[in-house]
Amino acid sequence: MNSLIERAEALLPDVREKLNITWEDPGGDLHLAAVIAGGIAFMDRLAGRALSYDKGTAALSLLGNYCMYEQAGALDMFAENYRKLLITLNMDEMVIAYARDKAANEDTDV
Repeated sequence: MNSLIERAEALLPDVREKLNITWEDPGGDLHLAAVIAGGIAFMDRLAGRALSYDKGTAALSLLGNYCMYEQAGALDMFAENYRKLLITLNMDEMVIAYARDKAANEDTDV
């Protein structure tokens, strides 16, 4: 699996688009990649697994908003303002994990 930094760097164009960063700024990109890495760590810990941050997913949308709040110096408000969506993401991941475990147990019971 890719390292956290590699995953963050791969998501850099999507997050730059979300934050409407249209200018070239290598130093800013290094900082933003670190912010993205922090967001990935937060989101993956919440989900209990490494999430997919493909275009159009709730995970990518929440990650972009996490980065926006971090860039604005308001990260302490992110979890409160996005509580319902974060809880939904967590519950969705719990259902996926349950279904995966149940299927694995059914395969071994045969």
